[in-house]
Amino acid sequence: MEKNQTIVLVLAVLISLPLIILVPEGLFYAGVVMLIAVALIMSMSILSTSSRMRAHPEIICALSEDAKSVMVKNTGEAEAQGIHIALVPLNIEFDLPSLAPETASSFALPEMIREAKAVVTYHDTGGRTYSHSSPLSALHPGGENDLLKPAFPMFGWKDEK
Repeated sequence: MEKNQTIVLVLAVLISLPLIILVPEGLFYAGVVMLIAVALIMSMSILSTSSRMRAHPEIICALSEDAKSVMVKNTGEAEAQGIHIALVPLNIEFDLPSLAPETASSFALPEMIREAKAVVTYHDTGGRTYSHSSPLSALHPGGENDLLKPAFPMFGWKDEK
């Protein structure tokens, strides 16, 4: 617990104890004070988490409609550098030097592919390395959006390596 959160908790307890002892409906009022204290502590926790967050790149891969190229897009808030993509089990690898936020690039394949897995490795401008894999399928196209991904990720949601 941070210093500010501890102060709020101690103040809530110091206010609640006299309320319980001195006021006839003190238990109710003490409960309200503790509820407000818990809400303040949660707000402080969210605030500290969101202030520590920094912009990071997020690379997604998908097949084009004709399955003759791999589309690579940076949906993150920062530039991705040193992008390396390996298509498994096709034994095809390619590199992109960098990709700015909200930009896309494509890599032409020698022939149509039915299914593969793209293993993506890249790093941000601070040197932090990210790696993940994405299934690629011409027959079962998946959306690029993860339905479970929060709009504003907090509390270290799916921290990358």
